[in-house]
Parts: sequence; structure tokens; C-alpha cells
Amino acid sequence: MAKLGKILVVEDDPHARQGLAELLNAWDYETETAGDGSEALEKAVAFNPAVVISDLRMPKVTGMQLLRLLLSARPGLRFIMLTGQGTIEDAVEATKLGAYNFLEKPVDPKRLQI
Repeated sequence: MAKLGKILVVEDDPHARQGLAELLNAWDYETETAGDGSEALEKAVAFNPAVVISDLRMPKVTGMQLLRLLLSARPGLRFIMLTGQGTIEDAVEATKLGAYNFLEKPVDPKRLQI
């Protein structure tokens, strides 16, 4: 049976990254993970996800930078931003840049609409 779609999970916390990937796999999505934004840029090219779920605050390439870079290359990509310490300003900026959703961590699975 075919998977529902491809999702790239970008999170620098290995436990959060693994937990989110396991949840999405249980929902029948094909997932790939990346530990930071620069790794995510490489994986996005090879994996070609329909959705990217990314942490906002990461080393090297931040979630906001990743959002800008990926949406400039693939305007139809759904991008969901996650944060543990985000502000209203971050949420507004992400939305203006084209984020599909902006959620607080820990993520409530009921709010994670793909």
C-alpha cells in the first residue's frame, strides 16, 4: 500500500526528531529526518518531500532561513514551523514567508494537520 506522502522532519533534538518521525510513520507517511537546516537542504533535494516540519531555532541554518530557501526553490511546499520558545513576531514572520502552520512544542498531535 502506498504511503500518504513524504515528510522531512528537521529538528536538532534527537529525541524530538525521532518521536515526530515515529508518529508520522504510524500515520502512514514516508519520513526522512535531518538534525539541522544545512542537512535538511541536502535531504530536501534527494527526498523531495511534500511537507517539511522544522524547528525554528537550530544551529547553522535556522528554521526561518530554511523556510526562505526551500520556499524560494519550491513555492508549493507545505512548511510547518515548530518552536519551544517562539514569539508572536516569529509566527507572523513565518506566516508572511509562506509557512503553512506555526506550532508550539511539545506538539499536540491533534494540532498537527498535514
